[in-house]
Amino acid sequence: MSDIAAKLLKETSLPQGFTITAVDDSLLIYLLQLNNDRTPSTVACIAMKSDLTVTCSLQGKVVSASQYEDPVKYRVSQLVNLMDRLKSWHTDPSSTASSFYILTATVELKKATDCMQDSSCEEYRKISFIIEQLKLLQKQKHGRHYTPQLTIFTFMLHAASPAAYKLLLDENVLCLPSTNTLKKVTRRVNSLTSVDNSAYLHLRVSFTAERARKNSDADHR
Repeated sequence: MSDIAAKLLKETSLPQGFTITAVDDSLLIYLLQLNNDRTPSTVACIAMKSDLTVTCSLQGKVVSASQYEDPVKYRVSQLVNLMDRLKSWHTDPSSTASSFYILTATVELKKATDCMQDSSCEEYRKISFIIEQLKLLQKQKHGRHYTPQLTIFTFMLHAASPAAYKLLLDENVLCLPSTNTLKKVTRRVNSLTSVDNSAYLHLRVSFTAERARKNSDADHR
């Protein structure tokens, strides 16, 4: 790490204000600023591991790798470009893509649900709904996949008032399944059974939730 630090310090195009230091088997490249009470705080940081992969943070929040080029291993010139980008995001927030803030909000809200013991409580369900909306917002309209919970909610809403659901779709303030999508779901009901659409959807979400739980348990083994 010390040899990479030495190479960086020789770069003539190195952005001003960054501190470069090797700590154990990592290289830290960080930008400090003084707060109003004259105490320093880290506003941007690049942490390079011994395998030369990096993690970036801005204002104390981890930046998703999707927000910048993420080579398997960084060269010195790429580190300089990354320093430029982080500093620009800090000094000129308008240059930061909205997806950065959306992803940051999603990560922080997910931390809140992870701390909740009861997934059926009102607070958990509301925050989960917001998280799903933020994730859907980052997807192309025809590439969205809705959770069973949202599918049930929208199906019941559409069944109660197709006109009200159409109005909600036309307002375009939420990411919701189209009426055609809902029709495709209801067509899957087995016509040979006496199960109505609402009961079918509730059975479907129970099955899907159980399958997701088993997959999650398998991933943690």
